Amino acid sequence: MDLDPFCPIGITLGTLHFLDVYLLNCLLRDSPPDTPEELGAIVRNKRRVAERGREPGLKLANGSREVPLGEWGAEVLAECAPIAEALDAATGSRAHRDAIAAAVAALHDPAATPSARVLDAMARDYENSYVRFVLAQSAAHRETILNLPLAADVGAHFAQLAEESLARQHAIEAADTLPFDTFLERYLSPASLNV
Repeated sequence: MDLDPFCPIGITLGTLHFLDVYLLNCLLRDSPPDTPEELGAIVRNKRRVAERGREPGLKLANGSREVPLGEWGAEVLAECAPIAEALDAATGSRAHRDAIAAAVAALHDPAATPSARVLDAMARDYENSYVRFVLAQSAAHRETILNLPLAADVGAHFAQLAEESLARQHAIEAADTLPFDTFLERYLSPASLNV
């Protein structure tokens, strides 16, 4: 799971709803013990997706067969649908079903994937410079977060904590009568180093 570079806090509510559903699906599905062959296939699949994930027709190893990424992804998302429905029924919303629907849409439209959105923004606004894109996103997110309102009671609480911390620091420093050179000599002595 990567951070979302378009979201000031790195993850959207929709993604959180998707992760709830997906992780519950992983928990509830039967999973036989891993084999060395399966672990090797997982590593190869990760590399293929990282290098060529939006390539049409990309195939991944699934057991003894090669399956298209889109087909396998659709199977997993279909498995998640009943969980999304149950979560939405419990919360009285459509948030989890909407998250699955967004994942299905991205599966069928590679231009909707996060990597495609980053590449599009880089080409459109930053002359294909990843560094310029990241710096601009970071600056924009910083401004967004700094402009969020802080509740008065929260601000007062942190101001009080800062005052208390400074008072403790001053008390510690005032109680310290040992010259620094003596402290350093004792600190570095073999006896205190347990040599």
